[in-house]
Amino acid sequence: MKVDSKLAGLQRRFAQFLLVREIRQVVAFLRYLFYAVLLRRMKRFVGKDEHLGANTLDYNLGKIGKSLKVDNRIHMLARPVCAVSRIATELAFAKVLSVGPRAEGELLALAGYGFSWQNITGLDLFSYSPRIDVGDMHDMPYPDNTFDAVFCGWTLGYSDDRPQALREMVRVTRPGGLIALGEAFHSRDFDEGTEAHGYELGSKDRINQLDEIVEPIKDSVDEWFFRQNATEEDRIKEITAIVGVFSVRKPGEGASA
Repeated sequence: MKVDSKLAGLQRRFAQFLLVREIRQVVAFLRYLFYAVLLRRMKRFVGKDEHLGANTLDYNLGKIGKSLKVDNRIHMLARPVCAVSRIATELAFAKVLSVGPRAEGELLALAGYGFSWQNITGLDLFSYSPRIDVGDMHDMPYPDNTFDAVFCGWTLGYSDDRPQALREMVRVTRPGGLIALGEAFHSRDFDEGTEAHGYELGSKDRINQLDEIVEPIKDSVDEWFFRQNATEEDRIKEITAIVGVFSVRKPGEGASA
């Protein structure tokens, strides 16, 4: 038992190096070369995609390289989640889901915060990684109450049916578990964004405030642990983060832990 405990402690200390951006980038890149290039394990979602905004799959598939180099936004979700005592005291045992990570950068960062690598799962429309499942966030391939925490960062903006995506997140989160949402407030409307990109991208329904995001599942929101909304001053900026962390309430399934 003491040997197992010491080994687990050493693994956690080693994992902390993954919080160093350059180390995380090297590990993510090497794993990408091994699984995507050498083993050719890249897979794409082939199911119905009527809930997805325009060009979602192709755009994000083309951004894998960027995600391998720039993955710092996950910190805006991980830090407040790890400050919640019910997660902080169970980091090594908590099962977590990252929705729409593109590459393994987000998953490696979560490991750096203390979550066990074997308990971290990603879900995206494409994958080369054994830790990232291929699937649609509107119809997740997991049983009810699977995860202790669900991270969904800058992904809902690609959905044309956000209520369904949110209901799926609630479904796969255990009672008392946490959902961490991060989104971008765009000062540009959809047409202006289309002109800037040169093609349509994502949902035409822009996200403005946190309360708008969670309105469809407000009865499942138990306790807020972190809230950050776009202010009036923020509206002059190009993009501002909207972040929220809350626990899940499920009637008839017990109170939050």
